[in-house]
Parts: sequence; C-alpha cells; structure tokens
Amino acid sequence: MNDPTVAIPQGRTFTPLQYHLDVCRHLEQREPGLWNWFASDLFNEKHVERQKLELLKSTFRLGRQSSGHLYELAERASQSLEITLPITLYQAQSSADTLNAALMFLPQEISIVLHGDLASRLNDDELTAVFAHEIAHHKLYTVDEGKYFTAMRLLSWCCAQPDCPESFYESDRRYQLFTEVYADLGALQVIGDWQTSVSSLIKVTTGLRDFSVQDYVAQADEVLEKIDTGSEGVSHPETYLRAKFLHMVEHEESWSHKIDRMISGKLDVTSLDFLDQVSLSELSGDLIDLIMAQTCMRTDSLDNMAQQYFPDYDRAERSGDVEKVKAAIENCKDSTREYLGYLLLDFASADPDVSQAALSVTLLLAEQVGLDQVFETLVRKELKHKKQDVEQMKMDAQRIVEAANEAHASEL
Repeated sequence: MNDPTVAIPQGRTFTPLQYHLDVCRHLEQREPGLWNWFASDLFNEKHVERQKLELLKSTFRLGRQSSGHLYELAERASQSLEITLPITLYQAQSSADTLNAALMFLPQEISIVLHGDLASRLNDDELTAVFAHEIAHHKLYTVDEGKYFTAMRLLSWCCAQPDCPESFYESDRRYQLFTEVYADLGALQVIGDWQTSVSSLIKVTTGLRDFSVQDYVAQADEVLEKIDTGSEGVSHPETYLRAKFLHMVEHEESWSHKIDRMISGKLDVTSLDFLDQVSLSELSGDLIDLIMAQTCMRTDSLDNMAQQYFPDYDRAERSGDVEKVKAAIENCKDSTREYLGYLLLDFASADPDVSQAALSVTLLLAEQVGLDQVFETLVRKELKHKKQDVEQMKMDAQRIVEAANEAHASEL
C-alpha cells in the first residue's frame, strides 16, 4: 500500500491521520494564544492531578500478582507500539454489565480502566487488541510534543464555553472520530489480523459471543450502498464503519482518503468544521472568479457584490478554473449546492444595468459546473421567470454574453 498520509501494514510505524495534522495546523495558526496555553506545562500538571484523583475515587487498581496475565497482554501491545512506559490496569467500580476499556491519559504512564468482565468474554488476541486500542490513544497524545492532545483539550474547552461557534462543535466531533480510527489502526498494527480487530470491536460493543466477522462486513457494505452521509457518531464512528475501515486497510489502496470521505461526508453548509469552512470559502471564491472573468461583469455594482463575500476581492489578481469548481461541487450536499445557487443569483441580479447579460453569464456557468438544476429552480422561484422563459434564456445566453462582452470592452 502506498498511502502518503498514514502507514499501517505490520512492521511499519503508523502516523497521525491527515485530519489530526490539518486541525492542529489550523488551531496553531488561528488560535495561537489558546494553543500556547493548552500546550503549557502548568496546564499539563493540573490535568495530571485531576486524572489521578479520579482514578483513586472511581476504580479498583488491579495488582500484577492477581492479574498478571492481563498485564502480559497489555505489555505485549505496548511493546508492539514502541512504548516503554509503566502500565497500571484498573477495574471500574460501576457498569459491571458493560464491556469497555478507556485510557486515563497520564503523560508518563499508561493507565487503562476496564469496564465489565472483559477477560471472560474476549480471547487473548482480542484482549490484546483492546489494550492496543487504548495504548494507541496514548501514543497519539504524546508524539510530536503532545500537540494532538493539545488540540483535543483546546477543542473540548471551547465547546464547553457559552456561544461556542458551531464549527468548533463539528471539528471536535470529527477529531474524536478520527482519533478512534487511529486507535483502531493501532490495534491492527499490534494484532496483524483485521478479523481479530473487528471481532474484539463487535464483542465489546454488542456483548455477542458467536458471530461471523465476514457477515458483519458484508452487512456494512449493504449499509454503505444505501447511504453516503458521513459518520453521525458523536465520539466514535458507527461500528459498521469501524469494521469496514479495518477491512479496507487490508484490502484496498488509498484507504485513508476513503476513510476521510466516509467520516466527513460531502461538503455540507449546515455542518461545517474548520476545514470545511476553508473549502467552502475557496469554492465560493473560485465560483466568483468564473463569474467576474466575463468582461460584461466588470461593473462597480458587481465588484461591490464580490467584496461583500470577500472584502479584499480583486478580480485583477484572480482567475477561475471550471474543472476545479465542477469537481468540488460534485462533493457537495444539496444544502451547499443551494447556497452556491444563491451566490450565482446574487450576481445575476445585483446590477440592473447588466441584468440580462449577468443572468446569461450565470445560466451558462451553472450548466458548466453542474449547478444548472439548482440555479434554474431559483431563477424561477426568486426572479419569477416561467420555465419556458428560462429555457429560452439558456438558448440565447451565449449570444447575449458575447454581444455584451464586446459592447462592454468598447466602453473600457
């Protein structure tokens, strides 16, 4: 497999996913003050003390003499992930019927809390996969000077503040989802068998003892054939997605890009994270560039409209790419397509002096980039044109634009 963002086949060290890299870069650049605070040693010390106290209050510490086999499996996972820190296992004092495990992050040790009787329900390889999943969380939080843990804490803190922007909530949600995927890849790195990794996942999430991993992946394929919405998980991707991801790593090329798409879904203007905001801004600017490239669109009113979207917009310094915009729109949900349709409508109607030419320009462009159905519906609805009138406008559009460009050029 030759994937530039992350490597996972056995024998190679896997790396943070591209989403982790992009979110950290965004936060470092856009929120330097908060970033420096959450990266500070003072905050780390406070966090460690809180975590240690919580462990003492809510768990029973497992001794190496009484739980030696569990420690052996955890250390096997830790060594495979090239972590040499001391390990302490704890049993939660509640939720006896729930199977789970969780890392309580401490920078200089690995503390894993077990929920329910995992040892009697999972075989040794499955238990090792569970330990590897949690230890992979620790690995992510400590590599690259702990910046991925800094990002996680920063996002969590911001989401707890009043009037937190929606993009922080969505970025935090996706960051957690990608972190779970990374941890699943850690389990696969240690076990070396995707079916065992999926088996441990199914047993922990469902409590089942007997099932077919192959049947479950086939079931996941059935789901994915019917939906293409991205993950709706809050802290973990849906189990069928996680199972499919592990299967993909073993059987498909360029799997990390597919995982990114399957988690994030298409660009949705109603649910934007930080990276989507950048993508939508770039797409909007590229679409405006294509509109303003026509000579007949060079009017003060249309320049002002462009500057309402981008205050420093200067068409003289920009150029459009139809194929780039078309490809980006193919990855947009209907909500985003409608937003882009309204953007076209703004430019079609912003200057009464060139209204016929502007509408012709936008009708032609909408067809070129795949927004024709959306835009024509808006033209009929908002500008009160009949369907047959719009069809006639489309037929005349090229001639009108060419004539308007020629007339406008002679006036410049």
